[in-house]
Amino acid sequence: MRNEVSGTVFGAVVQTNAVHGGLHIHQPEPPRVVPRQLPAMANRFVGRASELAELDTGGDAGISVIGGPGGIGKTWLAVHWAREHADRFPDGQLFADLRGFSPDSAPMPPEVALRGFLSALGVPSPHVPADPHAQAALFRSLTADRRLLVILDNARDSAQVSPLLPGGDRCRVLITSRDRLAGLTATRGARYLRADVLSDVDAHALLSLQFNTSGPVGELARLCGGFPLALSIIATRSHLDVAELVADLREAGLDALDDGDPAASLPAVFSWSYQALPADQARAFGLLGIAPGADIGPHAAARLLDQPVSSAKRLLRSLVDASLAGQTSSGRYEMHDLLRQDAIARARKNMPEADRDAALRRVVEFYNYAAQVAEHALGVPGTDDESDQVRPGWEISRFDDQASAMAWFDAEYHNLLAAQHVAVGHGWHEAVWRFAWNLVTYRERRGRTHDSLADWAAALAAAEQLGNNGMRCTAHRFYGNALAELRQYDDALDHLRRALDLSDDRLANAETRRTLAWIYGQQGDFRQALDQATVALTTYRQAGDRLGEAIALNATGWYTAHLGDHERARQLCTEALVLNRLHHNRDDEANALDNLGYIAHHTGAYAEAIERYHQALALHRELDDTYFTALTLEQLAFSHNALGQHEHAVAACQEALRLYLAQNCAEDAARVQNQLDALGPR
Repeated sequence: MRNEVSGTVFGAVVQTNAVHGGLHIHQPEPPRVVPRQLPAMANRFVGRASELAELDTGGDAGISVIGGPGGIGKTWLAVHWAREHADRFPDGQLFADLRGFSPDSAPMPPEVALRGFLSALGVPSPHVPADPHAQAALFRSLTADRRLLVILDNARDSAQVSPLLPGGDRCRVLITSRDRLAGLTATRGARYLRADVLSDVDAHALLSLQFNTSGPVGELARLCGGFPLALSIIATRSHLDVAELVADLREAGLDALDDGDPAASLPAVFSWSYQALPADQARAFGLLGIAPGADIGPHAAARLLDQPVSSAKRLLRSLVDASLAGQTSSGRYEMHDLLRQDAIARARKNMPEADRDAALRRVVEFYNYAAQVAEHALGVPGTDDESDQVRPGWEISRFDDQASAMAWFDAEYHNLLAAQHVAVGHGWHEAVWRFAWNLVTYRERRGRTHDSLADWAAALAAAEQLGNNGMRCTAHRFYGNALAELRQYDDALDHLRRALDLSDDRLANAETRRTLAWIYGQQGDFRQALDQATVALTTYRQAGDRLGEAIALNATGWYTAHLGDHERARQLCTEALVLNRLHHNRDDEANALDNLGYIAHHTGAYAEAIERYHQALALHRELDDTYFTALTLEQLAFSHNALGQHEHAVAACQEALRLYLAQNCAEDAARVQNQLDALGPR
């Protein structure tokens, strides 16, 4: 028997390790064919510097998954990178559109793509194995020692992709998919890169390639939200008037980006992803679209979806994996504006109005309840508390301290405003009023006066509809307070007089008098202010409200100081300080310290003033009260300057300025800037 058997089926003879009957069998290797399968792309690629740099870090080997929703430009990104680096892969580039999300066909079976790859590598059709596993094995063998770039475009899932991965460790694979393909990350070490929308600059640059005018193009780019397919669709209409295109996008939204060709229609592209969703995920997609606010946390999402938090997270993660939603680093869920338009349209089409309204009612109630618990956690005595009344099936964030409550308000604030807007639109009057009430302390600590004005206007209208005199009184008082903050004093006083007329108990009357005192003080009428504060103080004492008494003592001390009786003012504010500490009212304790600092400064006791201001600052910072921190820093600067401590004065002003600017308090910032200018360099 011969020791070797040779043959030439379709190429050169190569010896393998296969042994049959003791013989080494020579198996044929196909000729080295260098495929060049990269598709041609339109000359509209702009930007993507960070994504391209991240692909570069993958080197010439390994697997990268480029994820994102349909129309985000995943294919363009992959092909552009491939063309820029084609010289790194001397054995060629393979490309297959796997049609994972296609309007007119099922996803391509892996064996179909494999036969195409094997043919491109020089394997004649008669010699392609019939068995899919044998095909995959042959593909791995042929690519084991080659330096190839393989692009698997529009993949449906990991199962479709796995047989198409080359062998060896010298090939680079780029996979685009609307799914995260988490299985490849876990089992094959794939790197995941999410393609995002284009920046404003890049979106403008893309449109400028087609439009000769520059002005309205920026508005076109903004309305497209940086979505590459949307921008490309608009770019094909460059023969039309730009102003007309802007008007179409404003009026029709997503429908303006529809087209007869499904591949060039953004609604059609979105629909391919939606149609692949199971029923529960499709429902979650629609409800996420109609949810108030730009994003949503897991607890609010649970109420929206009427699911336990764990189930809500699972559903929303499935939407993230399908690139129909995004998840932030803090665990919140969000949607691109164009995807949200699609989700809203589908919710309206596929879900009864009663079901949509019930979902909105649940999430509005959640936000109101959670805001109430957070408000109580801010430690303001006298606020009502239902935090111990556990609501069946409800889960909310728990607040260990004031900092965590303020952080929750910071994260949810714009969603709370959006939820109140939903409540207004649906005529849920009590919810509208409660939103305004539950945000009082947060707004004071963040200096959000303009928002207070709008919210209390809505709350006042809601109270009128409810016919509740107590709510009407409170709304008039806070609305008037907000007007006075904006120096609309006549209107403010009118609302406070209405509040007085509606004050049907002593405490409501005292609260209204105290607010009247503040408004008169804002106008510089300290005699009127002191008279109103004194009436409030007497009323609190008659009602036995020691907390209200402490607050009113502080107010009377402040106005007394402005009338020049500093000794009496010091006595009143000191008494207020003791009472506030007794009742653990940290906010007004800090205010009393501020007042004592002011009194010390105006009696020439600058060192004492500085000490008092620092004590107040410690409390303001503990409360995360950035607005009153800035106010105290302003006063501290005056005392430092009076002692010739120029550097300390400048530092205090600079910190106050930063805080005001961060809170968009333009008028306050301008005042401190003037103070800084007056201090000048030294």
